[in-house]
Amino acid sequence: MSGQLIRRRRGAVVIAVFVTCGGTAYTQEPFDEASVVSALANHSAEERTAAVGAIKKLPVAQRSESVVGALLQELERLRQQLEERQLALLTGQPLAPSADHGEYLFSVLDVVTQHKDDVSIIRPLLPFIGTGNRVVDTLAGFGELAVADVTAVAESGLATQLDVHSALLVLRRMLERPGNHPVGASSKAQIAKVATERLSGAQKDTVVMMAIDLAVASGDPQLLQRVQQLARDPAAVQKFGIGDAASNAAIQKRAYDAITRGKRP
Repeated sequence: MSGQLIRRRRGAVVIAVFVTCGGTAYTQEPFDEASVVSALANHSAEERTAAVGAIKKLPVAQRSESVVGALLQELERLRQQLEERQLALLTGQPLAPSADHGEYLFSVLDVVTQHKDDVSIIRPLLPFIGTGNRVVDTLAGFGELAVADVTAVAESGLATQLDVHSALLVLRRMLERPGNHPVGASSKAQIAKVATERLSGAQKDTVVMMAIDLAVASGDPQLLQRVQQLARDPAAVQKFGIGDAASNAAIQKRAYDAITRGKRP
C-alpha cells in the first residue's frame, strides 16, 4: 500500500512518497536540488547539516555539477573559517563556539571524497590533507593527475609539519598502489626530488620518517643510498637538527627497517 504525504517547507510544497509494509510507514522525500544548494550557501548550521545528509543519500552519479560546486564552496568556507580561528589562536583573540568543525567538517569531507573520479575536488581537498586516510587515499587515487598539486604541499615551506607528512604519505601511496592513473616517469622524478629535499637540511622528525618511506618506495638508487647512510650513520641523522636523541634513534631505526623491508622478495 502506498500514498503521498504533503509537507509545506518555507512556502514550497514537498511531496513525499510513503510505502506501508506490515503496518510500518516509510517515507522518502525527493531530492530538492535547489533547496540543498541554497541551504549550503545561505542557511543555518542545522540546515547545512541536513543538506549534506541529503546529498550523502543521493548516489554519486546522480549529483549534478551544481551540487558538487556547492559542496566545494562549503569546503572553502570551512577552510577560511579554520584559518581565521587559527589566526585568532595565534594572536590570543577569544574564539566563539562553532558548529562547523569536528563532525560536520568530516561529514562534508566524507561526501566530497566520494567523487573519486572528479578532478575538481583535488585542490579543494589539499587544505585538509592532514585530516586522515579519507583525504589521503582519495588524493592518492588520482595518481598522476594530482602529483603536481600534492608535491607543491610536500615542498612548501609554509605548510604545517602534519600537512607535509601527509603529502609525502599521499605520494608514497601513489607509487605503492597504482590505480587508474599510474604515475609517469617525469612525475616519479618530481617525487624523487621532493624526497631528496626532505632528506636534506633542517627537518622535523615525522617528516624525515615519511620521506624515508617515500625514498624507498621510489626505488631511486641515489635515494636508497641516502636511506642506507641514515641507517648506519648517526652523524648523518643529527644533521637534520632535531636535537632529540630518542627521535634521532627512531629515525635511524626507521631507515634500517625501510631498507630491510625494501630488500624482501
